[in-house]
Amino acid sequence: MRALFKHILLFLLVHVCIRSFSQVTNEIKETKAYDYPTTLRGGYKIVFKTDITNHLYLQKQNKIIASVADEDTSLLYKSLGYIRADFERYFVLAHSFGAGNPTEIELLKKATGKNILKKEAYFIDAIETKEILLYCDVNVPTAKQKLALYNLRTMEVKLFKFPEDIFDEPQILNRIKIASLTDRSFTIKYWANGRDKTKTYYR
Repeated sequence: MRALFKHILLFLLVHVCIRSFSQVTNEIKETKAYDYPTTLRGGYKIVFKTDITNHLYLQKQNKIIASVADEDTSLLYKSLGYIRADFERYFVLAHSFGAGNPTEIELLKKATGKNILKKEAYFIDAIETKEILLYCDVNVPTAKQKLALYNLRTMEVKLFKFPEDIFDEPQILNRIKIASLTDRSFTIKYWANGRDKTKTYYR
């Protein structure tokens, strides 16, 4: 009888531990409000938590999908990460490390929290309604590097040359924006030689 009682107690203890662990892993609560927007399309959100380090978690309803960022508490929140572009199935998590520096990014799949970019990537521009991301693989490009246009509807990446006259000044990536985009082409606006210029590419 005593042995049966011990088995019952052990079963209840294991059950309580499993339930508690499940609650910890699936119901992380924000310790305080984050400085940047946290809501994503499709019912997803970013949850901020801080203890000995700062953390960002990707969550849908009460389920934690993945830890997407961890940083020392001495760093600014913009270094930890913030939503830079929100697409239907993906979103851009950006990390900024000072004024003028290129913005490092990850392109995370909402269903898994995994970064689908194979290399380092630096943000140039995005059109959320068209599911388009423009970026570069390096933070300080030369004429050898290319603009990367990612079409998230077709999951195709196409590469294009930078304008030849853009390399005479620093902060190259910060001086480029998408001016227009169609199914067949897109135009960038960029600053060079003291004025705004444009260049059109065919997709």
